[in-house]
Amino acid sequence: MLIITSIGDEQMIHMTGLETSSEMWATLNPVHEQRGQQTITSTKHGFYSMRATENADILKHIIQMKHTHNKLHQMGCLIPESDEFQLILVTLLLESWDHFSASYCGTQSSAKSTGTCKVTTQELCNIIGDEWKKRKVDKVCNPCRICSKTNHITADCHFKGKPKCDNCGWFRHIAADC
Repeated sequence: MLIITSIGDEQMIHMTGLETSSEMWATLNPVHEQRGQQTITSTKHGFYSMRATENADILKHIIQMKHTHNKLHQMGCLIPESDEFQLILVTLLLESWDHFSASYCGTQSSAKSTGTCKVTTQELCNIIGDEWKKRKVDKVCNPCRICSKTNHITADCHFKGKPKCDNCGWFRHIAADC
């Protein structure tokens, strides 16, 4: 009865002659199941292009990636949970995380060659989450020493090496030109 009250008129046509909820579910499931090649391709494209943005919440980004990964699994498109998914996860982080990504990939390849224990996907997600929280605190506590903004570190400052006016405090000109 719950299925009948929860579906719209356009879906009711599929329920004609069905009596049990099991029969109804078996009929509705293929109608709504997303397994078409176009859907799989579109979802894969979205998954492989999920690069985090500079102000993104990395934890939400990881959750979204895992959700899309699980969705692909349900569609029958298997991406191995361990190596490939971890590599995709690490490479789709922000560009400012390249040092972290390079060091992670380096330790994982050496762990593979020496036969030592590798981190699981969940452990990697926790490591990334901890690193993101640390960086978030560092940004608040350590603003850029050049422009005083908190959305980047000093080494990545756009104004690095550019003149700063002593009159107005703006960059790209000096007091004589102000």
